[in-house]
Amino acid sequence: MRLGKCQAAPQINTGESTMKKIYSVILIGYLLINIDIQAQTSYEKWIGGPYSGDVASKIIPASDGGFIIVGAWTVDYGQSWDTETDAAIIKIDETGSIVWRTMIPTVARYTSADLFKGVAPASDGGYLAVGVIQTANDVGKEDVLIAKFNTNGDTVWTRRYDIAAYDCANAVVPAGDRGYIIAGRCGPLGDDNILLLKINSSGDTLWTRKWGGTLADKLNDVISSGDGNFYAVGCIQNQSTYVLSDYIIKLSTTGDTLWTKRITGGEAISVRPTADGGYIIAEKQAIVKVDADFIETWRKNVSTFLGMMGGNVRCAIPITGGGYVAAGKSDEMSPSFNQQLFVARFNATGDSIWVKRFGEGTNYKQDEAFSVIEASDGGFLSVGFTNRGSSMDIYLVKVTSDGLTAIENQNGISPISFILEQNYPNPFNPATTIKYSIPQVSHVNISVYDLIGREVAILVNETQSAGSHQMTFKAQNLSSGIYFYKLTAGRITHIKKMTLIK
Repeated sequence: MRLGKCQAAPQINTGESTMKKIYSVILIGYLLINIDIQAQTSYEKWIGGPYSGDVASKIIPASDGGFIIVGAWTVDYGQSWDTETDAAIIKIDETGSIVWRTMIPTVARYTSADLFKGVAPASDGGYLAVGVIQTANDVGKEDVLIAKFNTNGDTVWTRRYDIAAYDCANAVVPAGDRGYIIAGRCGPLGDDNILLLKINSSGDTLWTRKWGGTLADKLNDVISSGDGNFYAVGCIQNQSTYVLSDYIIKLSTTGDTLWTKRITGGEAISVRPTADGGYIIAEKQAIVKVDADFIETWRKNVSTFLGMMGGNVRCAIPITGGGYVAAGKSDEMSPSFNQQLFVARFNATGDSIWVKRFGEGTNYKQDEAFSVIEASDGGFLSVGFTNRGSSMDIYLVKVTSDGLTAIENQNGISPISFILEQNYPNPFNPATTIKYSIPQVSHVNISVYDLIGREVAILVNETQSAGSHQMTFKAQNLSSGIYFYKLTAGRITHIKKMTLIK
């Protein structure tokens, strides 16, 4: 690494000085433009420990950049057979690298049921995650788990709610009054009931609503209706025919039922508002568009866009510019019987634009997405799980708006695109780590510039092999401020901004 040193300014003529000023202005403009206008990135990663049980259930934007993922992470308690799955919240950056991870320790040993299934931004900053945790005094039974985290991933508080024998929270939404509405299920084993719960910002219960018959009644998602009330979707099961049907409920902030509806189809997994005042609903076997009154306008079955074997839809969202993106799992035919994670894009009328599948092609492998989000660069990031290795890991798949993909993971497969990651930590003092990936042997230069375009450090200037690399930038000789670091490899240039605070 070479740091610039203060030297006496040489005597130069006015013309040379003017040209240097013009060059600095051009360089600063180039840096600033390239920070905001980056080509869409894509990657495929699986992250987790050496034990089976790591899964991502939900992803939302982080309040300070990047993304928040909730799910489960498996912990080793010292023996090969003594591993437990803890509910986990994880922050990743735009490249899919982990920034921080926090887990809620299990209260019952030899279990694998602790899991966060939903997350929402907290009304006073941070995040509220909801899910399920096994009980400490009666192994095999389950309680609702709710935890509050700050923006650094520190646990603020946790609560466990024992409503019935088997309780689970599937989704959460801010209530607008610093409280939260939570939707899920409760009941004895095999006889789920619908569960709605409201808590305040400290986790205290304000009201609880539960109802239903037997079998598989539950709610999977809840959103604000925009008029001070809420919509929740799920399913109820006919006690005679055992057939599942969509169940939609509108409720007030005090938990009163305003109306309930059913549409033709099976279990509703997610619901999101659309630009035309309607809603897009993900069913297990279809994507359904409804109007403002939840009257169906079109339906696309999985067999239509995934093929004869079909699969399951786990989420569907509206996207910028119109249309929708869905994700879930796609089933393959004999002889592999493989399940692949899929991401699919549709136009405003539900016509399929593209479908991308991810996962191993060997027999009985299972890969699945449970949540998808539109990234700031216009691409789409889906999360779920994969067992493509020796254990079940969290699966991260990022595709561009056109469905283009790249391979970048931490298991020895080289990337097929140049990637410059955001430095971490950022802001920093006095050192920070910069990670990058190159798809082929290249001469790599990474330099640091100040706000007026002066080169203040050369971090890398050598030929490097294909793969992932990282280095540490030590800025103890620089003053506080904003700096830019630029990667150049052949004709490729990537630039990012970082902040030094002393």
